[in-house]
Amino acid sequence: MKRSFGIDLIRTLSILVVIFRHYQVTAGYNFGIYAIEFLFVISGYLIGQILLTEFHEAGTPNMKVVGRFMARRWFRILPMYYFALLLKFIIVHDIGWNILYYVFFLQNHFYGIDFYPVTWTLVIDEWFYLGTPFLLYGFVKMFGWDKKSSSSCSSE
Repeated sequence: MKRSFGIDLIRTLSILVVIFRHYQVTAGYNFGIYAIEFLFVISGYLIGQILLTEFHEAGTPNMKVVGRFMARRWFRILPMYYFALLLKFIIVHDIGWNILYYVFFLQNHFYGIDFYPVTWTLVIDEWFYLGTPFLLYGFVKMFGWDKKSSSSCSSE
């Protein structure tokens, strides 16, 4: 998929807003939450485009495409996440067996993020990465796949 200057610009500005918020450059203004929402929307758009393009290239939606997509996403994110989590656990090991909430991305739902607060967005991303390919696959299987109309996905 070809890079888009507009999307890259919005991502860059959103990331800068989040960084400024964390360092309290924009004290008094909480634009960070909007920047995170922009990043989630852009991520959803890009993931949808990638999946639809891969379905198109395969000729039909299939679980092999979904599996390959998920493996690439996870190998991009999970090794560094688990490494950082292990380091945090070694340094601040008072979490005990509750570390399993972090291992399985359940801290937002059941435990809380006090042990490693920056992981709250990663939980949302990972559940999105887990669910979206299956939802898109199911949607395409339910409503059909018109290869001619899907060709616009791969040309952008």
